[in-house]
Amino acid sequence: MEPKHADDSGDVFEQIGDLAGVPDAIIVTNMDPRIFETHELKSEFEQKFHDHFKFVNIKYLECFRRARLEFRTPYDAAIARIHFNGIKIGEKEIKCFFAQPVETAVGEAYLKVPAPLKQFLISPPASPPVGWEQVKEHHPVVDIELIAALASLAPEQVHEIIEATEYHPGVIVIPCEDEDDESRGPKPKFVQTPRPSLGERAPPFPNSSQ
Repeated sequence: MEPKHADDSGDVFEQIGDLAGVPDAIIVTNMDPRIFETHELKSEFEQKFHDHFKFVNIKYLECFRRARLEFRTPYDAAIARIHFNGIKIGEKEIKCFFAQPVETAVGEAYLKVPAPLKQFLISPPASPPVGWEQVKEHHPVVDIELIAALASLAPEQVHEIIEATEYHPGVIVIPCEDEDDESRGPKPKFVQTPRPSLGERAPPFPNSSQ
């Protein structure tokens, strides 16, 4: 199967439409593995494109059995995509697809430094980051009922904090007895367990090194 010739841009626009956003390169797949091994078949593959285009840069991707073809203009890539798709080279019919364009920022040769959004949390700098504002704290909440309950407490008396109802139990605080109360008797002493004696040093094993 031989490629079709396009003398004008009408055939290309009918099949693709607007060329805006069309890359200037195509990817050729389903290639005969012998193209990467034999010089004759590789020359036949390259000659088919060189016969129709003055400039075409061919890069072989042998591991994927593919090739990337770069043309001078997107129009040339569109023509190659249409008219060389499905031609037989060797024992297989190649497939042509547009290569995904690589977008690069104009005038920027290096990647930008990431914004230090949370770096000050890892290692606090000498000064706060730009735009940092101190959080305004709210006024303290004064609980009058809690203050009144604390004021009503008297030492050494039982106090009912929460009154018991039929749905939940009450909470009663009972003060502990004084530790200095002699009626409780002396405090028990905890006897520490003595360390066992080391005794005489055990003789070394017969086969051990001296």
